Amino acid sequence: MAIRGSVTSTESTLADCVTLAAVIAFLVAVADPSRFETIAAPGIERVREGDSLVVTVRPEEGWGPQRVLNKALDELADQPDLEAVVILHEDVVLLDPDTASIVRDAFADPDIAIAGAIGAQGIPGLAWWGGIPIGRTETAYVPDGVIHGVAARGPVDALDGLVLCLSPWAARTLRFDEALAADFHGYDIDLCFQARHHGRRVEVIPLAVRHDHRPLFTDTERWARNELRFQQQWLDHRPISDERHQALAAPEPG
Repeated sequence: MAIRGSVTSTESTLADCVTLAAVIAFLVAVADPSRFETIAAPGIERVREGDSLVVTVRPEEGWGPQRVLNKALDELADQPDLEAVVILHEDVVLLDPDTASIVRDAFADPDIAIAGAIGAQGIPGLAWWGGIPIGRTETAYVPDGVIHGVAARGPVDALDGLVLCLSPWAARTLRFDEALAADFHGYDIDLCFQARHHGRRVEVIPLAVRHDHRPLFTDTERWARNELRFQQQWLDHRPISDERHQALAAPEPG
């Protein structure tokens, strides 16, 4: 399948794809090309507009996607009428043909820096699902096939990185923390905290997505290292919701 404006290497350039029309770009770090072609690519084709750019980059062996995503964002930042950058995993399916309109409507509010499908308020760390979840996503690995939050949309501390929609301001200002790249985890949470540190909002919007992921998680040592980095960076700067304050103040059981 040919995708107009596709970039398949970190050495590629977007110079030939520059357009004067307003554009939403789709950006995917592809570690497994076959999964991208069978899962994410058809969904992008479903939702992309005629002038959309589709950029794929390949993570460096043994590293997370932060470095190559940052390089792509540096190039996309030069697009003169960039409306948004939609960053998604290679195993995420965009289901709604109106996705571009939903993203565009969200960024009509200049205070929103990053939008996504699911996240949480009052998160305790990288494990955002330990907070109060907002949004929804389809997955085969829960009983009814859908992970539900307590609300369909709204402000959150951070989003799951399965899909991160960046406003033009975010695409030109924020970058993934490459200090986290060796151990992969937390790049999504950190980026959301950066946006909020700048006084911008992070928001769940009604995106219809399915995550065809591999749920087995055994990478506990790398997770723990980046959890420590995250806590050291952000713990003292983290706004805590009233609900989280109440939970922290509650007496220990027993």
